[in-house]
Amino acid sequence: FEVARSFAVVREPLDRFLSGYGTVRHRGRDHWPFNDTNADEATTFERFVKLLLREGDALATARPKERTRCLWYHVFSQMWFLELAPRPLDRVLRLEGLANDLPELLRTFPLVGPDNASLPAALPPRHNTAEGNFDTRTLRTASPSGVALALRYLAQDYACLGYPLPEGSSGDGVV
Repeated sequence: FEVARSFAVVREPLDRFLSGYGTVRHRGRDHWPFNDTNADEATTFERFVKLLLREGDALATARPKERTRCLWYHVFSQMWFLELAPRPLDRVLRLEGLANDLPELLRTFPLVGPDNASLPAALPPRHNTAEGNFDTRTLRTASPSGVALALRYLAQDYACLGYPLPEGSSGDGVV
């Protein structure tokens, strides 16, 4: 019988969320009410998080005809995805340490590429790291209420994935 193995790679929740915000904001800029071009970035971010908190996964699942619906997956909780796994995960790796963990992962899980050759224990170059053209560090300080709301949304990720809360925040999502 075949033995199925599984693993996942996760990322620091707020960093991932802010990156996903840039993706949604950039690619869906003409389609969403939070994208008021007259508002500053902090206000836009807070509107974005409030929309996500209000509608949740319905932003993607209840809007099948909208071509931008898949964009929302970029900001959904990582636990939302992990709970969809058909079996328990054998290993969860963190993106922040993946360069060091990849050789061990490939020893444990002998993965092969499309040409049936073993995968190299090196990470490919990162692309699309700053989509949306905004500085996430500035947004963290410019929109403390938006970040607090985002941390409330991400509470399960922090609890289940074992990441420490960002410096200056408390367990209740207040920065």
